[in-house]
Amino acid sequence: RTLHTKHVTTNLQIHLDPGGRTARTRSYFTVLMQTQTLALQPIIAGRYHDEFEKVDGRWAFARRHIITDLVGDLSQHLLLPIG
Repeated sequence: RTLHTKHVTTNLQIHLDPGGRTARTRSYFTVLMQTQTLALQPIIAGRYHDEFEKVDGRWAFARRHIITDLVGDLSQHLLLPIG
């Protein structure tokens, strides 16, 4: 199933630990969607609180905490309800 979405991430803040082995970021996200029956619109917005770690010289996700602030019509996007 094609989701017909565009995920926009903004206001990125990067906090690197003094040793350079871990980092955390904070950002905002907005997901836009358009289908044949749904006009272009934002369907969900919120914040990401991410943590990263350097493993063998490469950065990798360690954790993502998603905070939902606004929810629109997710009926054509998610297979399961949120909440």
